[in-house]
Amino acid sequence: MRPTAIALCLALTVVAAETRAEPVVPASLQGEWTTDCLPIGTAGRHGMITRLVVDGSGQVSAWSQVFASNACRVPTVQAQYRSQLLDLQEDPEALRITHRIKSILLKTNRDEVTAVYNDPETAAGCGLTGWQTHIARPVDGRSCSVFDLPEAGETLLDRVWVDGNGVAFGAYPLKWSVRTEDDLAKVPSAVRFYRTGY
Repeated sequence: MRPTAIALCLALTVVAAETRAEPVVPASLQGEWTTDCLPIGTAGRHGMITRLVVDGSGQVSAWSQVFASNACRVPTVQAQYRSQLLDLQEDPEALRITHRIKSILLKTNRDEVTAVYNDPETAAGCGLTGWQTHIARPVDGRSCSVFDLPEAGETLLDRVWVDGNGVAFGAYPLKWSVRTEDDLAKVPSAVRFYRTGY
């Protein structure tokens, strides 16, 4: 192969690598993070624990487990969420992130909850019928109870505050609709994640 052809191949390889570069996720954000048992629902009668995993390539996976009471003992519904961090920028107070939704799945954990989800008179079932206990279903782009969920492939924004062993987002996991700079939170939400793994 001629030197010119070799140089051209190397140059194209470098350009291709640069265009495919993954975001550099700070070590302070990488790892596994878990919330305490959080009271949710009317008068905080239910509970929720969310576990979040962020890897160095920007893959984000999360599981929010909802429970029958705010003591977080009897599981009722689980949401599974996947996204890809596309951009991370430090601002004066936090880390600004742009992420693309890969999937949002929901599954019921108890037969009595499945029956509620299959009731067309309620908004719990995201407008779907045929729910089966322990079988996850895609719910991206749907309205599920009080949540209007984004579609797979959609890009969202958020801010994250990282300090010591804790992480707090401006929106996640309580809000799923930050699409513009104007909607970005100025302060962290009350939901705090604690480091539970590396």
